[in-house]
Amino acid sequence: MKLLLIRHGETTYNTLGIIYGHAQVPLNERGQQQAHRLAQRLKNLHLDAVYSSDLIRAIHTAEAILAHHAVPHIKDTALRELDVGLWEHKSVAEVEQHDAERYAQYLSTPGTMIYPGGESHVMLQQRVLHAINHYVTLHQEDDVICIVCHAGTIAAIICAILGININLHERIRIDNCAITTIMVENGALQLVCLNDNTHTES
Repeated sequence: MKLLLIRHGETTYNTLGIIYGHAQVPLNERGQQQAHRLAQRLKNLHLDAVYSSDLIRAIHTAEAILAHHAVPHIKDTALRELDVGLWEHKSVAEVEQHDAERYAQYLSTPGTMIYPGGESHVMLQQRVLHAINHYVTLHQEDDVICIVCHAGTIAAIICAILGININLHERIRIDNCAITTIMVENGALQLVCLNDNTHTES
């Protein structure tokens, strides 16, 4: 079984460096172009299902892919980005100024710190792995599954597969609309390709 993990296209908040977690922020013009290029890259590939986060940036990216594939589109809250709680809609500078103690904790242990009113990357990792493992049980060995979600979500999965401490998740780069390929063999998840963004390069 092959899993194609795809980050959504670019949003205005990405370009401004604003923290947004579960906020409903749509793709910007460049993000729409990235999604179109992604869809062109995948249009001749056989897909058995497309799963996505229920956040609009992921849904719109998934819909670009589905323009070329008549397969089910399953929206799942478990694929959402990290819940950043009270830090949502804030810039890093604002957080550093108004929540300095917790921001220092974040710099020290970014994977295990629980965001105020939100969750930690450990909690994110647990919920998304539960979802991925469930999807695997629903499909056949030769199925190809597309999973459109978020950078934090994909990095958490990669950390789990490679046995990397979740505090190091920010060392894994996941670009907008890049494809990370996972193979599932005998129930084990194996990383095949990380952050393939050749289709989105200008």
